[in-house]
Amino acid sequence: MNKKQMKLTNFCKEFDVPRSTALKWVHSQGFPAFNLCGHWYVDLAAYYEWRKNEHIRSYKYA
Repeated sequence: MNKKQMKLTNFCKEFDVPRSTALKWVHSQGFPAFNLCGHWYVDLAAYYEWRKNEHIRSYKYA
């Protein structure tokens, strides 16, 4: 079964991202996360697209 959304805590464990970094991403422009009843969730399909775009943007002039 493919998950479409993942709780932020599980996202951090699954992708080996420190919680502090994930929270910075959540509050940054364009990161695909939403808050539901006090819990943050990440849209995984949109996250992969966001990560690809951030990578392209970061290395555009390298």
